[in-house]
Amino acid sequence: MSGHKQEPKKGPEKAELRGRIRAARRERLSADIDGSFRTLSGEAISSLVLSELNRLSPITSASIVAVYVSTESEPNTAILRADLRAKGVTVLIPRVAGESLEWCVDDDQFPLMESRWGIVEPTGPAVGSGAAPLLASSAIVVPALAIDASGFRLGQGGGFYDRALAELGSTDRPIMVGVIYDDEFIEAVPRETHDIQVDVIVTEKRVIAAVK
Repeated sequence: MSGHKQEPKKGPEKAELRGRIRAARRERLSADIDGSFRTLSGEAISSLVLSELNRLSPITSASIVAVYVSTESEPNTAILRADLRAKGVTVLIPRVAGESLEWCVDDDQFPLMESRWGIVEPTGPAVGSGAAPLLASSAIVVPALAIDASGFRLGQGGGFYDRALAELGSTDRPIMVGVIYDDEFIEAVPRETHDIQVDVIVTEKRVIAAVK
């Protein structure tokens, strides 16, 4: 697994691109009146992620997988989390703690609540923060607004995932899976030297191996 960073490519500024994608997601959410697209796309994403993980690093009841908790406008990960847990997998979900992410076990005993940032987060006890809890994971499913063929992702701008993933290093790290809608797979994401590449891109339609 290569950690090679390619030279930044020219493209739209990150803020402009974020604005366009966020607007498109709001439109998609408004059009999905009965939630059928969200449900069907969530089922497809779960199936594709599980299939790819089993191909790359077979999932067992001893596995640990970190998954973000999706908001209404993001690709739906609720079905993926449920499917992983049904297989006996320990699912870690993030919570913002200062400038870092801390990780909790996805457990129905502790409800999810919306934070002051408008992010749905776990309320249970944390098992650790930063990258430490991720080192034992088989895979990390990360959010993005867009991803390009090299696996560079456009995040929401807070840098929480970038900081945590940077601590993992470039070798012997968990498989990193970026999840986006299919039309958010773009030619080139504006990138900076600290940006981390994902290994696999999953949309509601396909799985794409990042070219590194």
